[in-house]
Amino acid sequence: MNGFYRNGPRFDRIDQEEVPESKHTVFIRGLPGHIKTDEVKDFFEDHVGPCSFDFIKLSQDQLKLFVAVRFETRDAAKECMHKFV
Repeated sequence: MNGFYRNGPRFDRIDQEEVPESKHTVFIRGLPGHIKTDEVKDFFEDHVGPCSFDFIKLSQDQLKLFVAVRFETRDAAKECMHKFV
């Protein structure tokens, strides 16, 4: 892959090495850039359980938010995947 969409450059590309590896973490990309990380955290804590962030990045154009949400257990991360995929 060359880092480009069919119609232009990818501004939402994330270097995999920037995101810590974990079996408790769910990577979420493409959230609206205006959402606050507290809102994301509150949402997942209300629907899944306690969590924190391993990674937070805003796209260059500030239109998209990317986060890696770390849950306390692998089961909680799996629950998140099943509920929201």
